[in-house]
Amino acid sequence: MPAVKLTSTPQQKRTLRAASSASIETTFRELKPYFRNSRWLPNNNRYRDDCVESLHADQPNNIHQDSLVRYIAASALPHVLDGWGFVGRAINAYVRGDFVSCRHLAYYAELRATMGLLASQGIGIFNKSHYVVDDAGSAKRVPNNDSTHLLAWKALDHWSGLSRSTDLLSSVITPGGIAISEWQSGIFSDAGFRIVGRNWLKRWNLDVQQCANDQKLRNLSSYRPSRLIHMDFHHVSQRVGFVKEFWRLCEPSGAEPFQRLDRHLLRMWLRDQYSLLRPGQTNSDNPALSKLIRKVSRKNFGWNSCAAQLNTPTVLFSVCWTKTVNVMLTLHMSGCLREL
Repeated sequence: MPAVKLTSTPQQKRTLRAASSASIETTFRELKPYFRNSRWLPNNNRYRDDCVESLHADQPNNIHQDSLVRYIAASALPHVLDGWGFVGRAINAYVRGDFVSCRHLAYYAELRATMGLLASQGIGIFNKSHYVVDDAGSAKRVPNNDSTHLLAWKALDHWSGLSRSTDLLSSVITPGGIAISEWQSGIFSDAGFRIVGRNWLKRWNLDVQQCANDQKLRNLSSYRPSRLIHMDFHHVSQRVGFVKEFWRLCEPSGAEPFQRLDRHLLRMWLRDQYSLLRPGQTNSDNPALSKLIRKVSRKNFGWNSCAAQLNTPTVLFSVCWTKTVNVMLTLHMSGCLREL
């Protein structure tokens, strides 16, 4: 199967730029009465139960604007909740030694987290019919008929390149209860994190990018016998170690819901920012870099390392995106949530 073009067209970019998170916040607040009755949407919402089929039936001229905008606003948090459910099932599959299912479920956790984030920014991902909510609260269709996987990557790639994406990211990583946006003002220039943050967003979404262009890989996990597929075997001790480190990484501590992860991200940020200023000088035995990290750590935390050593680097990579989206959404809609 030929590779699919992963870059957005100029028409798609223009439409995606019109997406408005402010409109989503406003609409989300309007849903408050339904939350009190344990519902996300009113019973008469056109797209509540069979969104994709109803949306296809209504195109191109009979879209129920109010119902669609409300659906996109309401879908953000449930997408992320479902994403964490996929994470749990992926870990269960890994512990059982079902590595094919683990990979498959972990990818869908990332995809659903991505769809939740995009929905909060005013971008609704549906099957070949995708819409953005603009400043006026109107839903506009994204040109072309890209698949869910492909448009999710294109929209995420576009959003990651916007300054508001890294501004939001810098405010949700809070080592020691202090946002990275405050850390950088005392160490590096304010613009520095935007470059590092943009690189992080791209790196954490490599799986979304790869699977957007690799239907064969997705089909392999969905339709072929997993025991006939060759994959590297992980011993039981490796699997137990993974779960242990994953738990420690996500374990809350007082006012810091992701203490260990945030402090490790601080260390990563210092290293990556230093690399931008002095390329090729970020090896582990660089005395200047080591001194900077120790100084920041001791001054603010009273300890010598920004994070305990993780024996399974994949743990850090796999949880970063879901955690980031989770906190982004909570922060982004915090005003709405406080009113509930």
